Parts: sequence; C-alpha cells; structure tokens
Amino acid sequence: PGGMGKTALTVGMALCLATGRPLLGKEVPEGPQRVWLWNLEDDRRELDRTIAAACQYHSIRREDVTGELFVDSGLDGSGLCTATHSREGIAVHIPVYD
Repeated sequence: PGGMGKTALTVGMALCLATGRPLLGKEVPEGPQRVWLWNLEDDRRELDRTIAAACQYHSIRREDVTGELFVDSGLDGSGLCTATHSREGIAVHIPVYD
C-alpha cells in the first residue's frame, strides 16, 4: 500500500549508491555507481521533492550526483521496455541499459 515508505527507502538507496556514501549504514565498496531510479507510484514533481529533501538531510549537493543519478516516473508517461519475447526467443533492448 501507499504511504509505507517505499519511495523514501529507494531514494535513500539510490543516493547511497550514486554518492558512494554509507547513508543507510552500508558501505558502497566500489564507490559511486550510476543509478536509474524508476518509480511507478509518484509523479516527477513528487520524486524531485523527495530527492531534494533527502539530499538536504544528508548534505548532498547536486554536483555530487550529476551523471550518476537518473530519475523517471511511469506516471509521467515514461515507458520502459527492457526486453521482448517472441517466437525467436527473448531480445534484450541494449540501448535501454546503455
């Protein structure tokens, strides 16, 4: 159900990975990682507010995550298709991952 903290948790995990900082008490051994946060419950404005609040709380600057954090919302019409299945088998859409 909504309002249980799923978005707050995933934003925290995304920022932890994108900054390489142990924001949630777990080390990121390989340093900053590229993260694609894909949310199906909140629109982009709400996601931006949630991310901004988490960044303020953890003293994260925009430049700390630029090039590492990518955000999309399914509610804003962003489509996501990573693979298709046909008679020939499964075809992974490599450009989506790139």
